[in-house]
Amino acid sequence: MAARTKRDWSKKVVIFKSVGRDRDEPPLVALQSGINGMLFYANTIHDFDLARWMMRDEVSEVHTYSTVAIRPEVARYGDVVAGTVNLKYSRGAIGNIESHAQAVYAYDVRTEVLGSKGAVFVGTVNKASAVFLSKDGGTQALEDHFLSRFADAYVLEARDFVHNVLHDKPLRITGEDGVKSLEIAVAAERSHKSGQPSAVGQL
Repeated sequence: MAARTKRDWSKKVVIFKSVGRDRDEPPLVALQSGINGMLFYANTIHDFDLARWMMRDEVSEVHTYSTVAIRPEVARYGDVVAGTVNLKYSRGAIGNIESHAQAVYAYDVRTEVLGSKGAVFVGTVNKASAVFLSKDGGTQALEDHFLSRFADAYVLEARDFVHNVLHDKPLRITGEDGVKSLEIAVAAERSHKSGQPSAVGQL
């Protein structure tokens, strides 16, 4: 039994970290319309998706910190410029997601998963290490848009979806997956407003 317990622990994931930074801020008209979701629904929702998929676990609680420091006018429309959402998982892991809607230097998306046996790092701001970043670019070519960053992934996802539909196979992503990510976003917004941790699972 002791050996089995040790072996199971050796496969455990411990920390999930994700960074999602858009290069250009959304125009104020997008916020004024009142029909577009705030940062947690428009940006961070993708990281909430990833947080479940990569960890193979459910997020049970979140605690949100947010700011409008460089663009205070967005607060009038119930939005924020940047946010960090701390995650607590059902099986004991923890995590952190950072979202920023005005990074200026690049479209910057990165993820890392730390386990008891090592870590996995996914994504960089370019195909080589960046040394210097500014609004004018960097010492290497930087990603400037999500369509260029995820072009190959979008094609593969579409092909997989069509293949499974045509061959009557189950889809890899279901409506339940979408609802679960939305539940995390709702909890993140609730925590943003209250300043307190918020349980996940109440839409």
